[in-house]
This record gives sequence, C-alpha cells and structure tokens, in this order.
Amino acid sequence: PAYFPNLSPFEHLWDDLGRRVMTRGPENIHRFREMLVEEWKARIRRLIDSMQRRCASE
Repeated sequence: PAYFPNLSPFEHLWDDLGRRVMTRGPENIHRFREMLVEEWKARIRRLIDSMQRRCASE
C-alpha cells in the first residue's frame, strides 16, 4: 500500500524524482520530461557508483 513507504519503494522513488525536478523549475512539459530523464540517469549513476561501498559494508 502507498501509505507504507517501506512497502512501496516505487512511490518513494517517484516522489523523490518529482521533488528533484520541480525544485529545478521546468519551463514547460517538454523540459519537465527531459529533466525527469536526467534525474533518472543520475540516480542510476549514483547507485552504480555506490555499489562497491555498499557491497563492502556487508
């Protein structure tokens, strides 16, 4: 359910992506889409970059 953040990771993901894009203030829907894709790619890059550290801590 959406009201349990730990059980709904996609809700948390979309909320975070939306907040990151909206703080940058897209001028129109086209720019909003571009910014959403940029944030998605940045999130993936951060996950990849942190993989070694996260695996080492286990």
